[in-house]
Amino acid sequence: MLLAVGACTPALRTPRTGPFPLNARFTIVDFPPPPARIETLPPDPGPGCVWVDGYYTWQGRRWSWVPGAFGTQQPNCYRSEMSLAWVPAESGALLYYAEPGWYESSPNEAGSTRALTSEECAPAPKSLADCRQR
Repeated sequence: MLLAVGACTPALRTPRTGPFPLNARFTIVDFPPPPARIETLPPDPGPGCVWVDGYYTWQGRRWSWVPGAFGTQQPNCYRSEMSLAWVPAESGALLYYAEPGWYESSPNEAGSTRALTSEECAPAPKSLADCRQR
């Protein structure tokens, strides 16, 4: 007997995603981050909110965990997830890291895409009404 449960399970709403723009900032890091942490999601604040996964960020010479959170995504924004890339170099290879970030959906007149803050693109809901309005 086959039991279909997927149709009964609510989907986790996540932000629109897209590529890193050409002007994104990459940092050379010493080593890759540990595996992502498993997070327990808080109660869902409502249909207008999206869940942004936690991630590791490079701080000085170590990785630091930034916990996930619900936010209210603005229509002019998208999110790029963390990126790691090994690049050949004379001394072996360099590991480049780009932190997850929020970007404008439309490039400006110069053709570049501006990096935005979490507060500009996905501010934390102040109340349940924040989520339901969007």
